[in-house]
Amino acid sequence: MPPAVMRSVVFPNATALSPIYKLDYDILWTIFCLNANMDSAESCSASPTHSAFDATLYSSQVCRVWRDILLDSPTIWGNALCIDRLTNLKDEGRKEILKRTGVAVLCLRGRLGGSPESYSFFAAVLDSELWRIRKIDVMVSCDYEYGKAWRELFQRPARQLKSFKLSFQFHYGGCRTTASEEMILFGGEAPALQEFHAKNLNVNLCLPWTLQLRSLRLMSCEQRADDILQALQYMPLLEYLELGIAYRSPSHFPAERSINLPNLSQLHLSSSLGISLAVAHAIAPSDGCVLTWSSKLTPAELLTLQDVTRLQGVLGRYCRLYFKARQIKCLTLCQDLHTFNFRAEPFPTTDHLQIDFSSRLSEAWALSFLLHPVVQNDFTSVDTFRFRPGFFSDVSSNVVDFLKSLVSVVNLDISERGFGVLFAQSNKNEVIFPSLQRLTIQLACSPDAETVSRVLAFLAYRRECGHPISVLDLSTDGDWGSRSEPMQLGNWSPLEALEGLKVVWQKDSTKFEYFCGTNCPEQLVFSSSYGDDVQFSF
Repeated sequence: MPPAVMRSVVFPNATALSPIYKLDYDILWTIFCLNANMDSAESCSASPTHSAFDATLYSSQVCRVWRDILLDSPTIWGNALCIDRLTNLKDEGRKEILKRTGVAVLCLRGRLGGSPESYSFFAAVLDSELWRIRKIDVMVSCDYEYGKAWRELFQRPARQLKSFKLSFQFHYGGCRTTASEEMILFGGEAPALQEFHAKNLNVNLCLPWTLQLRSLRLMSCEQRADDILQALQYMPLLEYLELGIAYRSPSHFPAERSINLPNLSQLHLSSSLGISLAVAHAIAPSDGCVLTWSSKLTPAELLTLQDVTRLQGVLGRYCRLYFKARQIKCLTLCQDLHTFNFRAEPFPTTDHLQIDFSSRLSEAWALSFLLHPVVQNDFTSVDTFRFRPGFFSDVSSNVVDFLKSLVSVVNLDISERGFGVLFAQSNKNEVIFPSLQRLTIQLACSPDAETVSRVLAFLAYRRECGHPISVLDLSTDGDWGSRSEPMQLGNWSPLEALEGLKVVWQKDSTKFEYFCGTNCPEQLVFSSSYGDDVQFSF
């Protein structure tokens, strides 16, 4: 911490220097402290960065005054430590940096490569400094199974440790530990630990330090589902849970809401369907809990009617909790023979609910049932909807009923197949999307005259019903540019008959628009190919 009494920094000839040289000591100290913490919100395993360490190191080399401030601030050095940057220094440099931390708490971040020097240095730091380490966020990259020496590094008490993130990345099919090689971390003693994230690391979760966890993430771990379900019962403070394991479904399916986690606000599941369903079924989270669930049915799994019923119950319960606490502005629905994807985006928060299931053809019948519990909610706040049904899937009555419930949608982003569904319903007495103002059609291929005619007929139908669409946005999906053949966009001049309709497109990264009925229909004749003269906005 800076001294209680503000001190002024005095430079020779200060009047001739930049204003930054006139800052008081406490302001400079605060700037250096913020720089040392700039990486704290990022995970080194996802995006390695050395900005905090480099900013601190380079600032200490600017001038004598800045150097004196930083040398007198061990907390700043303790927060900025970057393991992979330290391993690139000579031994004297590493010792000097650690010396500057004094007895302050340490935050270790970075990636470790395969060189013996990097492992030796990291092991030496842990061996001598574990007692004052507050945060560990390290990815270990290796081509071999880590052995007894690695496990022993974390077996001693870590009384200051608050956040532990350790990820092992194996190359060339490197071996993982087996479930029988669970580590007893910190000798069971880590009284300050609140955040535990591990990848390819099997640990014993039935230890005292798990009781105070706020955040738990287990990825690619061969943990037994029974052990995880048992451990979760004793984590009442948990706020964030992410599981990406694929080892042994529970021996007995748990009772619904048998695990009370009243503070759980985010649940992320990417394990096998059996494990994910058991965990979601057993947990009773907080109101408004965010659920992101991605599961793929493996050939070894059989989706029974009981599984579908349980899925409906779980999805319905979590969706009710989510929609009750948020005002949803945007929805996405993608459904075909093999996949079911549903996404809800509130405003202004970025906590998205997302459900993504993929299945073999033999289980495709079940996917149509998954929409039913999702749509039993209030969608009156939704103003944007993205709809992507598959070309070879039958649209169920659940989907049609869902579309009819979106009465406040103003912006509709729809695939060509989705437009076909919408067009097929246009002869019904009830108008779908009565508030619709902007229609974006994602063209999957070069449109022919029949496609243009159907769009014209639909837009005319909307006008006759008293629900006109004011903007038509012609665009292509983002993956179209990877096609080997360019797309000819065709002739949309028949739209000239719809006076006042605005047609939007894009050419060479420049947006264009045309108002129909202004006697220049040739502007809607797009004979040029994608990537040449005319590009349509995504």
